[in-house]
Amino acid sequence: MKKNPLTVKGVSAGIIVGISIVGWQAVTGAHLSKLFPSWPSYIQDINMGFLALTVNIIVSLIVSSFTRNVTGKNDGLTNEKTVENTP
Repeated sequence: MKKNPLTVKGVSAGIIVGISIVGWQAVTGAHLSKLFPSWPSYIQDINMGFLALTVNIIVSLIVSSFTRNVTGKNDGLTNEKTVENTP
């Protein structure tokens, strides 16, 4: 991958959310089958760790998209700016 789509802030937020979900599940003993009894059994059988991982990735991507440093560079020929991510 040429440019990493994640930022340190995004990864940190994702880790915090993932750990919070797993901690909450460990303390309360919650399972998807208890939280959503009307859902199909193939969804209820999903491990809470996979749910935490999925939410971790989604939060990391969303926070990273908002915290990415973006710079504008004018080529001098037109009034348009080229937007680039700074490393």
